[in-house]
Formats: sequence, structure tokens, C-alpha cells
Amino acid sequence: MHLRWSVLVLVLGCTDPAGSTSSDEPLPTLIHSDASTPPASASVWIDVDMGTWFGCGIRPGGSVECWGLDDSGQTSAPEGVFLELSSGSGHTCGVREDLEVVCWGMSTEHRLAVPDHAMAHVGVGGHHSCGIETQQQRVACWGRDQYGRTHAPQDSGFLQVSAGGEFTCGIRLDQTLACWGDPRYGVTEPPPGSFSKVSSGKEHACALRSDGAVLCWGHDTSGEVVDAPTGLGFLDVGAAQEHSCALTAGGEIECWGSAEDGVLEAPPGPFSGVRIARYTSCGLRPDGQLVCWGDDSEGQASPP
Repeated sequence: MHLRWSVLVLVLGCTDPAGSTSSDEPLPTLIHSDASTPPASASVWIDVDMGTWFGCGIRPGGSVECWGLDDSGQTSAPEGVFLELSSGSGHTCGVREDLEVVCWGMSTEHRLAVPDHAMAHVGVGGHHSCGIETQQQRVACWGRDQYGRTHAPQDSGFLQVSAGGEFTCGIRLDQTLACWGDPRYGVTEPPPGSFSKVSSGKEHACALRSDGAVLCWGHDTSGEVVDAPTGLGFLDVGAAQEHSCALTAGGEIECWGSAEDGVLEAPPGPFSGVRIARYTSCGLRPDGQLVCWGDDSEGQASPP
């Protein structure tokens, strides 16, 4: 689940993809852009999210376009005008202008079986998804229910929700964090405080505190938790499989954790948002251009 990007500013909206656990990984093809400014002919996006080996984005007119791996219909986006979207390990869900949530891609484990409720926000994970209903801002989840990852707390409303690998995290109306699902690695025990965004990865999560500090917790295999940057004023954050990234107040992207496929090597800014997945990272520039780096084995780092 992620916070929605505007062409000029970052505004509340949000999702972060969880990494697939499949062992049949394609050989990586690396891509990295050193250019600080994309060509004027590059495509413009108003919202983007990255899944496992694919990505999807919303054009200025509200239509959705996807690219990368398409072995389960991941890139076969439906027609319509969309307000936001979120991508996971094999599927994507988007919120249409009438607040209907539509999902496409891998259909196993009921991950496309969206509840019949109007929702203003959606977050997609590895095998499940969650959305915030317009009525009382409760969280509704669907898909694989192992470890209770779809059993959201119903004692309060939520501002944002982010589905991860085997767990889910959200920000309550009072801006505190709540996480549920697989309790391993302490990922369902978020830090206290007031937060503006949370991003759930495969086995860890990161959140943006109200003062702009980045806090991460959960399984630390490659420094994706303990190597989080210090300081205040960060504007965006993302958690994926074994790496995390954050957007500084100066518009630069800092990444930490596993350096596989060059996924930590962000090009120079300025950027207005960051989206990351398994071994691919992307940044949106203030003019709506999308720049990606890392694994490009399925064309996921080469958006149209």
C-alpha cells in the first residue's frame, strides 16, 4: 500500500508490495539511470506502484497502464477512471472514481474477491489485500487468511493501510500504528508515536513519523531495518523484500538493505515520491516522470 503521488506534490492516498517467495526467479537484467532529468518525451504519471516483476500506473486522465511480467494477467488493466492503485506479488487493485475497488492479475486464494463496499483507499500485499471502507473508515481485507492477516481491528477507523507478505499494518484515525497477521520477527509490534505513512514489505515494515523520522521493524536479513537513516524531515518511505527506501526533504532517495541488482543505487533527484518492490526501485519526479533502477529482467524497470 502506498501514498498517492501527485504530479507536483505528495498527498495522502497509499500501498507497498511484498516480495514473492517463488524460487523460479528470472535471471536479473540491471538498469540504472544516472540522468537527473528524464527526456521531455517520457510518459507522465499521477500514481504508480510496483509489484513483483511488474508495475502499474495511473495516467493524468485516470486510465491505468501496466508493464512487465504478465503470466497471470498482471498487466491487463481494466478500463475506467481510477483514483489510486496498489500492486503486490501477482495482482493489482485500484479505486475507481465511483469508489469501487477492482482487482486484476493472479486470481488464486480469492485475492480478486473484493468485498461489495465502497472504499476510498486500497493496499495490496503478497497474497491478500485490504481497503478502507467509506463507512466509518473501517478496514476490510480479502485473500489468503493465514496468520489472520485479513482480520483487521474493528475498534477504530483507519487513515491508511499497507498489506505485506504475511501481515498488514495501518494508521488509525489517531495516527498511531496497528499491525496484525504473522507475529514472527516482531513485525506486528509497531513502535509507538504519531505517524503519517506506513509501508509493509515481505517480513519488515517502515513508517514515517509525524516529525519526518523513518522507523523500521521486523525481520532484518540485510540491514533493511537496522540501517534506516537517522534524522528528521523525510517525506516518503517504502519497504520491500530485503531493502527499504525513503525520500529526503531535499528530494533525494536514500535506500538501504540488500544491494542485490543495484537496487540501492538511486539516481540523483529531485523526486517527489518513491515506490519499491522485490529487487526494483522507482522514483517519481516532480514533473510526473518515472525513473526506475535495479532488476529489469521482465521489463519492470522500463516503464512505457
